Amino acid sequence: RLRGVGASGIPNLSEKEYAFEYSYHAKNAALLEQCLSNVCTTTNTYEPFRDHLDVKTNALTTDSSEVSAFDYTVNAMGRREDVARSGAAFAAGNTEAWSYNANI
Repeated sequence: RLRGVGASGIPNLSEKEYAFEYSYHAKNAALLEQCLSNVCTTTNTYEPFRDHLDVKTNALTTDSSEVSAFDYTVNAMGRREDVARSGAAFAAGNTEAWSYNANI
């Protein structure tokens, strides 16, 4: 698993040799839970009983202010149905929806 990555122009994390640090879900090591840097923190939250992304949040590391958030909804078959967007990156929150035909 990837633990950390250096980046030109971005200072390393305190006492680390890299600028970005990755952590993974405790129950499924294949799922990225958080990416931390001196600039921003991305946090992924998954549904409790499935490995479907529930919410992705991007926040400034300095003051934890939310830059963007994506709140996903999936149906019983695990197909994504919609995403609600919020945060300072968007002029106004919005939702995008998907639909599927009966053959899928």
